[in-house]
Amino acid sequence: MNNKGFSFLEVMVVVSIIGIMSVIMIPSYKKSMNNKALLLGNKLIMSDIRMVQGYSYSVQEFGGVFPEGGYGIHFVSGLNSYIIFADLSPANKTYDGLAEKVKEVSLTKNVKVNSTTINAIVIDPIDIIFQPPYGGIFINTVKNTDQIMKVEIINGEGNTSIITINGAGAID
Repeated sequence: MNNKGFSFLEVMVVVSIIGIMSVIMIPSYKKSMNNKALLLGNKLIMSDIRMVQGYSYSVQEFGGVFPEGGYGIHFVSGLNSYIIFADLSPANKTYDGLAEKVKEVSLTKNVKVNSTTINAIVIDPIDIIFQPPYGGIFINTVKNTDQIMKVEIINGEGNTSIITINGAGAID
């Protein structure tokens, strides 16, 4: 007798092997995706800080006027977004609300701002403003000369990444 096909035992062995491989690979894949989301969030924030810094060097209008106070980013711990804003009041140096909002940027899923610090002191919320024409830096209304600001982001697994801005405007 010439039976063509697979026996029940052979099929069960193949299904078992696929099941074992899935159990091993799926958690690893999820961890990899969470770490990639964290890296993407880090790069997005760094890119937006550089963009805002560039706005202060150029003549970038907002609502038909050049914001005398410059452009900034508003971070709040615990949120998975931050706000890019135009500082319309040069004396204020903070985010005032919807009238100044250029856009809200959402981080990827499972990534959020964990903490914001200045010289290792937790400050929340925090505004970093680049004032024209030469990109002078203000952090929460204080001209930044020797301060180091850090924005820490966290993913769903508890892994963190830190973005550092020094008094000269270097972003790391």
